Amino acid sequence: MLGQWKGLGLVFQRSLKGSFIFLTYRNTVKDPSGSVYVVLWRRHYGSPDTEKVKQIELTQSGEGWHDEWFQINDVTFNTDYWLYWLEIYLPPEGATREFCGVQIEYENPPLFPLALPMIQR
Repeated sequence: MLGQWKGLGLVFQRSLKGSFIFLTYRNTVKDPSGSVYVVLWRRHYGSPDTEKVKQIELTQSGEGWHDEWFQINDVTFNTDYWLYWLEIYLPPEGATREFCGVQIEYENPPLFPLALPMIQR
């Protein structure tokens, strides 16, 4: 059973290729109950249907802060046609895990046309 969830809209420049998602969470006891689920969703602008792109379950035990990362190099954020968002599902009320942060790493497209100097006579 999942507890509360939070949605986080994502805004990218067009056609970025993903690299990694880094997630930070905290366990308040040594053996926490429940898991934190992070789901990357997308929806085509012309359709009401949604598509689950990636789902991640955070399950490390031990009290304190934990970081986990996952590759998303198979994801290209095509914002010309798709809307993207993350949903974070926390354990039920009274659980002993707290979600703290997310960072998405991506590859910037090359800037060759802008990087070349102008040829002058």
